Amino acid sequence: MNKLLVAGMLFLSVVSSAETRSSYNDYYMITRSTLPLEPQRLSSGSRGSAQINLLAWTRAGKPLPVPNQPYDREKHFGHWIDDSRDNNCMNTRAKVLFSTSQAPVTYTNKFKCVIASGQWKDHYTGTIVSRADQIQIDHFVPLKQAYTTGAWKWDKKTRCLYGNFLFNNINLLPVSSHENMSKGDRAPDQYMPPDKSVWCGYIRNWLTVKLIWNLAMTPPEAQAISKIFANRACRAEDFVVTENDLSAQRSLIRQNYNYCDYDAPPPGH
Repeated sequence: MNKLLVAGMLFLSVVSSAETRSSYNDYYMITRSTLPLEPQRLSSGSRGSAQINLLAWTRAGKPLPVPNQPYDREKHFGHWIDDSRDNNCMNTRAKVLFSTSQAPVTYTNKFKCVIASGQWKDHYTGTIVSRADQIQIDHFVPLKQAYTTGAWKWDKKTRCLYGNFLFNNINLLPVSSHENMSKGDRAPDQYMPPDKSVWCGYIRNWLTVKLIWNLAMTPPEAQAISKIFANRACRAEDFVVTENDLSAQRSLIRQNYNYCDYDAPPPGH
């Protein structure tokens, strides 16, 4: 396989017009994303210092594997869960709203399960939103996009964990309802935030999520990221992840494999 750098000339295979969005003649992986989700035996020296270049990709040279079932959000990823072990009744959505609000939150009732108001900065427009019902929680790499680029091969527990992953600050983001609906399940070849000042960070985080979860990139997706990187003059030194960080994230995935098993029923049930 041939490695390529985004900063250089990027040659991509042409997708036949007869193919669907989920079927491509080729695909790309971040070079070190070939690491499995299992723990890696790294030397003490490399564990602390080695870096992964998010701009170094490997071309597969073969068609992107196609899911064996059509995407179904509820069937494949489940829903927002309430982890019964944390002694509160907030589900994943509420926990993201609580942890990211820039002001004290209020609740819809005495149970303090559902947040009514707070102060959130829309990551994609920069606007401030105070009503929780005007905020949606964006799966940064959308569920359907993740499914078609590799998550279809995971078991249900891993997909549910992905859909409720609270163990970093990029998998789940508070975004205005309008903007989240505009994004939908689109990759960077079809959607980028209106605020162009966040574009470098956006593609950097997109690549980081793809690396952590070992997800593929389609040719149009890779081409768009390459163009954005060049056109926005993004800094290559920002596009690195340490082996330590990757190992820590994948360790959290393993440790929380049963996370969705602790889904609690709503109050009063």
